[in-house]
Amino acid sequence: MPEQFSVPQKSDKPSLGNAEVVLNLLTSFESELLALRASFFRGAPGAADPKQRLLRLCAHYGDIFEGKDASFDRPEWGRTTVAWMRNFVAEVGDPEAFALINKPMEQSEVGKAFFVLLAKAVMQVSDAVENGMEQRQATARMNDINDHMAQVLMGNQSG
Repeated sequence: MPEQFSVPQKSDKPSLGNAEVVLNLLTSFESELLALRASFFRGAPGAADPKQRLLRLCAHYGDIFEGKDASFDRPEWGRTTVAWMRNFVAEVGDPEAFALINKPMEQSEVGKAFFVLLAKAVMQVSDAVENGMEQRQATARMNDINDHMAQVLMGNQSG
């Protein structure tokens, strides 16, 4: 993702206006998601209900981009990120994700819905790898997904 999309930081906290921070959050989410998936398939203790754990993970990362996590700085345009995520979810048209945003604004779970869509994309690539996709192709696909999702989060592109 081009650095031109980054904005100056207001403090020492990581800024959601910084492309590197956004990409790092996306890849952290994906790592946690794949670890969750692996623990489920291994039958690890506490892994019996992966959907609830997945939804909590999606809500956690969604809250960061909705500005509900004080450990991150949000750029001036950050409040608009919720609208960008909402538009993206609506454009994709996934029924499960759409149900999370199709509520009164104060009950809407826009960030969670956005990360549900990312989780589905990651799982599709993971399944493709298990079915023979070459690792370099999977890496290239994930890079494309992350660049696109980061651009949506930073207002540079819609769905």
